[in-house]
Amino acid sequence: MNRRLRTTSCIFLLAVGLLVQFAFARQKTPKVAKKEQGKVILVLQTRDNLITVRSSRGKHRYSVATLQGIVLAEHLSVNELKDCFPELHDVVQGIAWAGATERRGP
Repeated sequence: MNRRLRTTSCIFLLAVGLLVQFAFARQKTPKVAKKEQGKVILVLQTRDNLITVRSSRGKHRYSVATLQGIVLAEHLSVNELKDCFPELHDVVQGIAWAGATERRGP
């Protein structure tokens, strides 16, 4: 009898644990508002970061993440990028200037 009670108790606790886990998993799912992100025009990889440049309505927005995919900042303007990540701003501006001065053809 004691063994049967213990088995029933274990099954009951397991079922309750699974139900609670499921309830918390549903509760933590964030509702993300759709925000126009723009078209990706450039992804730069540095030694430690990925910089994604998006273009939307003629404006450029910058997102910075680690190589492991952890987002550090999103939808930054060029001035916000310069304030938060000055070394990455220099890299982005260097690439932009290199593309602007490159001559093609003979």
